[in-house]
Amino acid sequence: MRKWLTLVAVLVTLWITFPVYAQNTETLGSVGVEIWPEYDQPAVLVIYHISLSSGTTLPEIINLRIPAGAEVSAVAVSDPLRGLLKRSYDRSVQGSWATLKITANFPDIQVEYYETLEKNGTSRHIVYEWPGIMP
Repeated sequence: MRKWLTLVAVLVTLWITFPVYAQNTETLGSVGVEIWPEYDQPAVLVIYHISLSSGTTLPEIINLRIPAGAEVSAVAVSDPLRGLLKRSYDRSVQGSWATLKITANFPDIQVEYYETLEKNGTSRHIVYEWPGIMP
């Protein structure tokens, strides 16, 4: 009886099919990070220069995490003919990170934000952490 139930359980398991969903394959080709303390404000300007991998189908939705307390200055894509074009984005916060949802219709993206600069007299302290959620 036990062997029969085991056989039925195996057959039912093999018979059941599960839907397969394609995963988002957003992949970065390269990322350049510039950190400019006290550029034009008493804060740290962080600039991301992001290039999507060559196999990325456009438009692509990019979810980029930045610190939750950061003030976004600009989100743009780079059009080879017209230069940087400002892009709209959606921002959501979860814990200490904010996620910027950006629709990229060109493979090169630039994101700029301001982060708090820790000051102690003439001393400045910057802590930068790359969230690293994309391959």
